[in-house]
Amino acid sequence: MYAVRYKGMKTLIFVVLALLFLVCVLLDKAYKTISVKELRRRARSGKDKNTANIYKLVSLGGSLKTFLLLVGGLSAAGFLLILAKFSLPITLIAVLLGAWAAMSDRSLKTDSFLWKIAGIISVPTFKIVHFLHPVLSKFSKSVSNLKPVNLHTGLYDKEDLLELLNIQNQQVDNRIPESDLMIAFGALTFGDKLVRDIMTPRRAIKFVAASDTIGPLLMDELHKSGYSRFPVVKVPTKEANPEIVGTLYSKEVMAHQSGGKVADVMKKGVHIISEKQNLREALNEFLKTQHHLLIVTNDFAEIAGVISMEDVMEQILGQKIADESLHPEDPRAEAEKEATEEQKLQSDN
Repeated sequence: MYAVRYKGMKTLIFVVLALLFLVCVLLDKAYKTISVKELRRRARSGKDKNTANIYKLVSLGGSLKTFLLLVGGLSAAGFLLILAKFSLPITLIAVLLGAWAAMSDRSLKTDSFLWKIAGIISVPTFKIVHFLHPVLSKFSKSVSNLKPVNLHTGLYDKEDLLELLNIQNQQVDNRIPESDLMIAFGALTFGDKLVRDIMTPRRAIKFVAASDTIGPLLMDELHKSGYSRFPVVKVPTKEANPEIVGTLYSKEVMAHQSGGKVADVMKKGVHIISEKQNLREALNEFLKTQHHLLIVTNDFAEIAGVISMEDVMEQILGQKIADESLHPEDPRAEAEKEATEEQKLQSDN
């Protein structure tokens, strides 16, 4: 009779210890499935009671981790000690299975049956951990003081961050707008491009002479060019490499009464950048000089084109910025088209 009771009690303890270990593993997986921030968002929405219960438990922080570590470790040890008296091979298998369950990185699905069980178990577990919080928190602080916390993002290089943005954009439950991800992607990659890749080529530039008279004729020419900023040359010339003395803004011309010269309203000074420099260097030059138009030169110090602040910002934003001009066509595209046609005619001849 006594032997039967002892055996029954032993079996009951064995089952309880096994269940305690499994509960600890399940709760550990649950609070690692989603970040605390996302748990908080979903809990505040009020749409998922199970998630709210898990977040309430996770809010106990170090006390919960300490509780799971102690209860899970002690229950596993007791379970294995009892099991060892029956069979050593079975004990070894149980150790391997328990280690795999505890150390596996596989997370729970928030719509799975196990997630619902974790939400239900979180309610009584919260009451227990909250009651033991004064003691568990002190123990948790002592352990954390002995063991330095070194969090690693898993990112080592810019390519890793770019890959993360691509994965985030393809994620089913992603709530970050694609436009925001595109801007983040552009901000990381625009510096890899060179000035010559996006500049307005020399053939498409509309030069204005400092001695030109401001009036309807000039305004009409500027409007038809499709630009809002123009390099100003010292004297009218058809030279391939004219002397540039400033920049003319179309809005300044519009605000100026007819009469007077371009030299009266232009922004004096010229800032030059090499076509081989990258866009990050170009942006730094814009910020440093407070100019919105840079003259691009080649290896022979000849004018190869111009680049504007908008040109760089378009590469970051991933979309075209509307110019102040109302010209419907892109003059850069027209210049490239003309250059292609010229090359084709030359090859045919």
